[in-house]
Amino acid sequence: MADTHTADPLQRALAAVESAELRATASTERALAPSGMRDIKVDKDNVLQVAKVVQQVLDSEGRKIRDLLGEIGILAPGDDLVSKGMAEAWDKRLRTDPDSHVNRIQGYLDSLARLVDRLTEAARGYGFNEEEIAGALNKVGRQ
Repeated sequence: MADTHTADPLQRALAAVESAELRATASTERALAPSGMRDIKVDKDNVLQVAKVVQQVLDSEGRKIRDLLGEIGILAPGDDLVSKGMAEAWDKRLRTDPDSHVNRIQGYLDSLARLVDRLTEAARGYGFNEEEIAGALNKVGRQ
């Protein structure tokens, strides 16, 4: 993992994503212990635990990652046309192109949020009420 104190914002954001993935995996495995399963099977007994772990990662690491995404960019090393053109091209690849690093990372975070929503729906299907779901996610009135 990159040194997050000296690395550029892209490296820090990628390191934060890696850290969040590792924490989510470790937390989920702990929540489902002693099985330590790699393939998590969600059922009535663990649906709220799994949703809580994913939501916690989004609340802590997701916020950090989003903050770092705003810092990503390339500055031209000089005022010449080549430097400016290259910086602009790299900046697009990093930030604004449809398949940019920023968009891919944001897509990953969005997919985690959708996962929490799907787990919340599954919890409702298992008969949990809104109060139980909100309590498990440490949120009031989550819909």
